[in-house]
Amino acid sequence: HSRSHNSLLKTMHGFLDCPPQPRPVPNPNCRLIIDGTWFGRKVCLLVYWDVTLKRVQWWRLTDGERFLEVLADLETLKQAGVVCASVTSDGAPGLLAGVNGVYPDIPHQRCVTHVQRRLRALVTRRPKTVAGRELSLLIPSLSLVTNETDRQLWVNLFWQWSGRWEVFLNERSRSKDRRHWWYTHKQLRQARSLVQGVLPDLFHYLVDARIPKTSNDLEGRFSSFKQHYGQHRGLSLRRRGGFIAWYLTVVVNGDLPTRNWY
Repeated sequence: HSRSHNSLLKTMHGFLDCPPQPRPVPNPNCRLIIDGTWFGRKVCLLVYWDVTLKRVQWWRLTDGERFLEVLADLETLKQAGVVCASVTSDGAPGLLAGVNGVYPDIPHQRCVTHVQRRLRALVTRRPKTVAGRELSLLIPSLSLVTNETDRQLWVNLFWQWSGRWEVFLNERSRSKDRRHWWYTHKQLRQARSLVQGVLPDLFHYLVDARIPKTSNDLEGRFSSFKQHYGQHRGLSLRRRGGFIAWYLTVVVNGDLPTRNWY
């Protein structure tokens, strides 16, 4: 027989009020992607995605990618038998520190897509300077690096660009009273520093093909997830957290809930 609207609502709220916790599956050779997605300005969902098992091994609702939280999450996973052989991330400072605190010696691949997005934001799509236009040409080719020859060519082209425009990038502007100064081409300098900083961790995937070079595998799932999440904006913040937990557990991981699940 059909159930009343209030009865269905009560059942749904019962599930949302008792969300499942992450249930990591042991993997001694885990290739992990760590990425966060924001819901508004206050809530960040941090997800630990096992590339091999195609599974969310852990998640956390937080307000940022914080060092101590990432450290605690990775330690918890390690104790549960999820041992990382590599990590791929966007390289946020707290995330970098957290990974390094638990796994100081494993490859930490910087997401190539994130690097490209940041470079594009700094250089812009229509650079006004010749130096900017030259660097702009290197950005899309970064994702086309598939072997050592490609890598050497790309890196050499970057260093040639950097050397060719060294004097230009060091140009300074001064205030009218000459008391204050700043670098004239600040964003191009930031772009140069970004590449210099990430180069050591930008091409680990060439050495080990099992290391994902981007977090796109996870971001695609975020896109679908947010469409479903947007249909439940009338829920309280606490129950939204419950919805997220159930979605990751049942829809993404494919785990079937049982009576003793929570």
